Amino acid sequence: MNLFLIFSAFLIFLDAGGLAYASIAQYEQLSDKKTVLSPDDEPGFIGKSDRFTFYSHFWLNMHHFLYNKAIALGEHKIEEIIENQIWNNLSEKNHLIFNEVLLYYSENIIDKDLRTSDYNSQFKRWVIQYKIKQTLPQHTVFESHIDQLNNFKSIYLEFYWDKHSDTNNEVYSKNIDLIKKYEQKFIHQLETLCKASWQSKPIRIDISYNSKRDIPYTTTHPSTHIVMDSKNTPAKEGVWLELLLHESSHHLISSRSGFVGGTINNVAQVEHLKIPSQLWHAYLFYFSGKVAKKFLGDEGAKDYKLYMEDNRFFGPMYPILEKHLPQYMENKESLAAATLKIINEISQKN
Repeated sequence: MNLFLIFSAFLIFLDAGGLAYASIAQYEQLSDKKTVLSPDDEPGFIGKSDRFTFYSHFWLNMHHFLYNKAIALGEHKIEEIIENQIWNNLSEKNHLIFNEVLLYYSENIIDKDLRTSDYNSQFKRWVIQYKIKQTLPQHTVFESHIDQLNNFKSIYLEFYWDKHSDTNNEVYSKNIDLIKKYEQKFIHQLETLCKASWQSKPIRIDISYNSKRDIPYTTTHPSTHIVMDSKNTPAKEGVWLELLLHESSHHLISSRSGFVGGTINNVAQVEHLKIPSQLWHAYLFYFSGKVAKKFLGDEGAKDYKLYMEDNRFFGPMYPILEKHLPQYMENKESLAAATLKIINEISQKN
């Protein structure tokens, strides 16, 4: 057996906090070698910059659409979550297909988180190989899931895909020029702040009409892969770009290792302090948001507020970060010194 695959599976087991593949054999099936295509030839490709490739992928969009509809089905009848114009134009046969696929997702898929579950992470990696014109081939791990998607394909294609694809492309077109203009400067500044190297391979961005409850999400194994939604694109100029830059920086900061996560853990351990929940993630929102804000300010958005501030992410933590992290960002004190002050002040607030 290939020792590299065993070791890789073990690392994924650890990172997922104990969620492992059903067997090494399944991991080997999912990791079968396939022809490496240039981004331009890959299914769903819509464009690229130096550091990102962008896709609007039919099968992945359908998967996210059904995932979100199945969640809604838990509180409503199917007729209430499907647009009347569409439902009334479906045949009885297609009513049954729609019911069946949403029931399948309700019973088998939505209990598996899109980001953290091995199943959905691996399904995402597998399904993006296939083009809109193809029928998904059978696979031992995803067999019943594949059957449902193949059965639903014609309904999604006829009634939903044009709108979803158009919306995805509109969001891409609206943001790509700014991404190209600032991506290298953004990456350089985040590498400096996080003391970590950006991945050399361009990061894959899938724009999906729906995503994880219609918010972006990122997986980082085996490389960074981001899903950005287009349905709920914030009306406020610059927010989608900030969220993209935030998601793409996830591989620079983790909760347990690297310079930022390691500093937080080391300070807490030495000083015998409890780490505030998701402090590493608050740092990531703050660093990426501050850098994005500077570039957006250069484009005329002088009063731009960080996403975490505007949406009160992390509650009262933001003013404390705003008080101390600029000292680190401006090279006036170490991250460890700033972190000690931050943890102490958060502890006093609680």
